[in-house]
Order: sequence, then structure tokens, then C-alpha cells
Amino acid sequence: MTVPNDFQFSQQNLQDYMDCPRRFELKYIQKLAWPAIQNEPVLEIERHLLMGSHFHNMIHQYVLGLPPETIASQLNDLDLMRWWNNFLSHDPLSNLPLQRFAEQTLSMPFLGYRIVGKFDLIAVKPEREIVIVDWKTSRTRLPHSFLSARLQTILYPFLFVRAGIHFNDRLPINPDLVRMIYWFTDFPAEMVVFPYNQEEFNHAQEYLNTMINRIIEKGSGGYPLTQDEKLCQFCKYRSFCNRGSIAGHNADFSETIENQLSGFCIDFEQIGEIAF
Repeated sequence: MTVPNDFQFSQQNLQDYMDCPRRFELKYIQKLAWPAIQNEPVLEIERHLLMGSHFHNMIHQYVLGLPPETIASQLNDLDLMRWWNNFLSHDPLSNLPLQRFAEQTLSMPFLGYRIVGKFDLIAVKPEREIVIVDWKTSRTRLPHSFLSARLQTILYPFLFVRAGIHFNDRLPINPDLVRMIYWFTDFPAEMVVFPYNQEEFNHAQEYLNTMINRIIEKGSGGYPLTQDEKLCQFCKYRSFCNRGSIAGHNADFSETIENQLSGFCIDFEQIGEIAF
């Protein structure tokens, strides 16, 4: 079984492949539904993910011009109230370009398939400065070393340079003008910043080219299990793969929850395309 012709690569499914090729095969190629619980406690995780989604919507409303007090009046959750107060008191947008676009989806063709990405926030001063911002609601501040290796950090600036020209007065984007920021709702003064440049762009292109070619050239059975079995505690296929039956606790592996929160699946036919 091969990758379908209409398959869309995203930071989440590419991260899944990096973490465990077998999980990628079961989830995206075979589309196997498996009932194992990914993490414990289930209700707490579901609530956290839901609050993260609400926070993203609040920032979207704020960027669209809704007054902060109006947004705050909708809140009845302590986590959301704390995150919102942290956002207002530290104002991570204060030094960013004034042209701001929230919840933007970009796509582009790549190796006969498509790559897609949903951006929490893009702030632009055409031909001068481009800032990609991602909101993180994880319970821990993910370190620079961890984030630098994530597919989101590799993919998003690359995708924006290739497919975001309409934000730059339809002019080619110089990678040196781009930077990516992760802002943490519970650690508002400790954002993580990744500058970008032509060398990083070239590296990302080579990296993605190698990874995606490797995926599309594999046949059935060519997707091995991860060698890092601690990841299996947080995978719904662990019993299918005979890698245990007990779900891991989210307090032990918060970055896995963060990947779930930032991941998404897009039907390309259902979105307005922004591509070159």
C-alpha cells in the first residue's frame, strides 16, 4: 500500500513519521482505527486540548479587532483566564509588524504531493520583516533544543518562504527576513525565537525532500517500529504493535500533548488555497 496521490503532508504527519514510521503507516496509509487510550487522565487531557483551541480562537478575535474586555467577558475557565491575563500583561505582539493575520493556512506542491500548514499568527512588514508566531499551551516550557528538531520549526518558515508571497506584496520572500517565535501561555516572558536565513531554507528543502521521498518510495511493511519505546506509552497503536497496554500519564510527557494540540488534518478541497 502506497501513499495516496491526494495525500497532504503536514507538520503533524511528518512528525509522526519521524517519531515512528509504523505509526505513520497505520494512521495515515492504512487509516487503522485502534481504541487504545493515548494518555491518562483522559478527561484532563481533553479539557486541556479544548482550552488550547479556545485560546487560539481568542487570539484570532483579538487580531480581528475585538476589544480585550469583550473577549475576557466570555471566559469561565481558570486556565484560560490566566493565559489571557498573561497575554495582555506581556503583549507578545508589541514589537511585531502591524500587518497581522491569524489562523492562516498555506499550501504548496512538493514532489507530486502537497504540503500544508496552519499558522497561528503571521506578522508582516512587506520586504522588511516577517514573523511567524505559534502559541504553546503546554504545561512545561519546551526547550530550544527540543523545538529546533521539531518538524514545525523546520517546515513552517520554509513553507512560508515558498507559499506566502501574497503577504509580501507578491514579491519573492528573502529567508533572512523571517523569524519564528514560540510563545508559551504559562511562561509568557520566556518565548523561544528562531531566526531564519538562506542556509536554513536550503537545509529544510533538502531535509523535506529526503524524508518525503523516503516515505513515498516505501512499500507495505517498509515502515519499522520506533526504537524509542517510551513513545509507545503515548500511542494508540501500542497494543496493536505489542508495545504495552497501559497509557502514559501526560505529566510525564507533556511535549506529546503539545504535538497533539498543534497538529491537524486538512482536507485540501475544504480550504481556500493560498499557494504559489
